[in-house]
Amino acid sequence: MIHVYAIAEGLAALPGLRGLEDAELEWLAIAGLDVVVSEVDDDVDLGEQAVLQHAAVVEALMARSEAILPGRLGPRFTDVGDLEAAVKAQTEGLRAALREVGGCVELGLRVLEPEQGSSGGSARSGSDYLRRRLEERRVSVRRAYELHEPLSRLARASSSREGQTRGEVLEAAYLLAADEVERFRRELARLEETETDLAFVCTGPWPPYTFASSTGL
Repeated sequence: MIHVYAIAEGLAALPGLRGLEDAELEWLAIAGLDVVVSEVDDDVDLGEQAVLQHAAVVEALMARSEAILPGRLGPRFTDVGDLEAAVKAQTEGLRAALREVGGCVELGLRVLEPEQGSSGGSARSGSDYLRRRLEERRVSVRRAYELHEPLSRLARASSSREGQTRGEVLEAAYLLAADEVERFRRELARLEETETDLAFVCTGPWPPYTFASSTGL
């Protein structure tokens, strides 16, 4: 099976790292694109160690490339021929995606609402408490999206959705030119100073995982 770490343009050299299962990295040229892969067993363990190894290779490739589309974790191609067919079928879309992410990194943002330890103190019933909590969350989500707007204007592209875990009201990702990261962080710090009811967790810079997901590779 073939595991894809990334599709890139302008790759200068392979990093001195091993891939999943300690496999040697391979650099393939397909339809004028640089594709970095390794061979893995059908039943490769895709646990925490594999996640970390995959991420390490992708980050090292990003530092050596003009543009990079990180691959998904896990083997999905039976052999090189299968991979070549998939890349050639999507060449135009892959090139467009590489143009979009060229010279860029991804920053992630989670917006959290405050702990609600005493929220139900004055509630007359359980349903009253639930209605109050739903309204509080609606207000927090709306405010989080309002704060997301000026941040998204600083980015080449952005992605957002309502938070999926307890206490999280917004998850967002921003595609930024590498030299715009500090400007983004300054704007986020300014927004944090004006917003006392929400907390912000910013991560990255990362390879542009979110903005490579549409390629399907």
